[in-house]
Amino acid sequence: VLIPVHNVKDYLRECLDSVLAQADAGVEVLMVDDCSTDGSDELVRTLVAEHAKGPVKVLGLFHAQNQGLSGARNTMLQAARGEYVWFLDSDDYLMPGAIPRLRQVIQGHAPALVLCDFFMLRERMKLKHRLRGELHRHTFAGPERQLMRDPSRLMQGLFEAGQMHSWSKIARRSVWGEQVRFPVGRYFEDMATTPLLALLADAGHMLADAGIITKADAKEIL
Repeated sequence: VLIPVHNVKDYLRECLDSVLAQADAGVEVLMVDDCSTDGSDELVRTLVAEHAKGPVKVLGLFHAQNQGLSGARNTMLQAARGEYVWFLDSDDYLMPGAIPRLRQVIQGHAPALVLCDFFMLRERMKLKHRLRGELHRHTFAGPERQLMRDPSRLMQGLFEAGQMHSWSKIARRSVWGEQVRFPVGRYFEDMATTPLLALLADAGHMLADAGIITKADAKEIL
């Protein structure tokens, strides 16, 4: 689980807790602080120290110069050692049971790529938010809970859904390899990597819905 950190002091502990509450020794958590100015860097050090003797390996990395989200993600990709890579924004959190269910999917099907639905979290969920479908956002326009081996169909479903963000895509680290990296200094950086993951994931694709793996975007609270 790779968590980029930049000025998210108010959210980071809750984010990490949502991972550690369901993780075991088979999970590695990496955080990289990208030159925060709000004390997030010190919080990373504190969290690493607090969990130094726990069952889950929690590591903190620190940039000497700000590199942006792409740079932070690239640093963690180089340092990651897990078989699968799951990016988690530091102002978001995992739903309970997400990691155990992911493990079931991996053990049962060994997919190269897992696509996850998600929901939006608001301090006050109003009717208009429900009508917009924020309680269940699909990350893929197509069949759910199925293996797919047709890259063209996979690409079509991804673009039709319009949810290209990296945090809803879990891929084998071997799919990222050394060739797929985020473009530093660019906006909408996920658009440069998600299609490539879909094309390179030639060992099958498991589609997950919100009942399997979900992700809430805490940014919407603001």
